[in-house]
Amino acid sequence: MTSPFLLTSLTGSIQTALDQPLFPGKILIWLLLMLSIISWVKILSKWLQLMRMNRSDKAFSERLRQSRTTLELFEQGWQNEDSARFLVYLAGARETAFQLLGSRNPVQDMEDRVRHVGLLPHAKARVLERAFESGLRQALMKITSGVGGLRFIGAASLLLGTIGSVWTLMIGFDKLEADASPGPVIGSALGFVLISLIVATPAFLARIAFAIQTDRLEFEISKFKEDIARLFERTFIDFASPVAPQDATEKTVTSPA
Repeated sequence: MTSPFLLTSLTGSIQTALDQPLFPGKILIWLLLMLSIISWVKILSKWLQLMRMNRSDKAFSERLRQSRTTLELFEQGWQNEDSARFLVYLAGARETAFQLLGSRNPVQDMEDRVRHVGLLPHAKARVLERAFESGLRQALMKITSGVGGLRFIGAASLLLGTIGSVWTLMIGFDKLEADASPGPVIGSALGFVLISLIVATPAFLARIAFAIQTDRLEFEISKFKEDIARLFERTFIDFASPVAPQDATEKTVTSPA
């Protein structure tokens, strides 16, 4: 008996809130509806993005293991912008190609030309490390994009619900006659709170779930960055060369941003 009564009370409160005048009642309901639509669009789009990213990372890792040389994927123009690992690899590969051949794009007979140029001096290891760090930042931004917006939607929904509830109580009690029941006024106020909770709850829960996933991906991509950076260093850096002293006017060749 309790459940049907509770359900009837909740739907009654929502209906009473919907029956409020245009301002601010229906305007607040309309804003909450828009936030709900935006929230679900962001949730579904982020979920699909993470699924694509996981598949793309697996495909990229498998293709990288099959490569004969470290720069083979870059030389062949292999592209997969959905892969966060590829963004890290691409940043390092482009900088390596620039330091070796003076070009950030694949060139003809790249493998033979790289073999002819030889290894980079030890001082260039810092340049490659900065390139991989830049790629890591791009990957992390891609991983976490859109998650923060869900927190804003949840907070905005609760704020709008609170405003509607307080406004309804203030106006309703001002107009309430001495012998009238305050039930409809309170029910209408609770309706705004309930609608705001319906909108905010999926946003907050989705943000928690995405935060767990993105934390795992951030750890994995950071580990991948360390591994791929060491691979490039072992392949292209001559550790037997002397290390130039660090100074403020380091003449490291870099390309325009």
